[in-house]
Amino acid sequence: MTYTHQSLNKLAADIDGCGIAEMESAVAAVVLGARRVGVCPIAVDVLADPTEPEVVRERAFGIVATHLARVDRQRTAAPAAVTSATAPTGRSRPRVLLEAGGQPLARCAG
Repeated sequence: MTYTHQSLNKLAADIDGCGIAEMESAVAAVVLGARRVGVCPIAVDVLADPTEPEVVRERAFGIVATHLARVDRQRTAAPAAVTSATAPTGRSRPRVLLEAGGQPLARCAG
């Protein structure tokens, strides 16, 4: 399952209102998703461990949720844009495909 910022906020509110022990099935699903995308294993292990104090698990949830939200933002970031510029000489520069972060993906003859 993919977690959005909104779904993580909803789960955080539910944990705040009911306690993390009451949300074990949802937390278990978050743990599986976090492990799949490579979230910090220590935080994920603490979140998954029902013998840890609730406050510690809730803090671990915050760390895990932050990382999952970052993954969601990267997944939904603007698609690669094609840019083209003309040099002062009138010649067209190569077009560069850019990621949302501005790093070149590929250069195209243009």
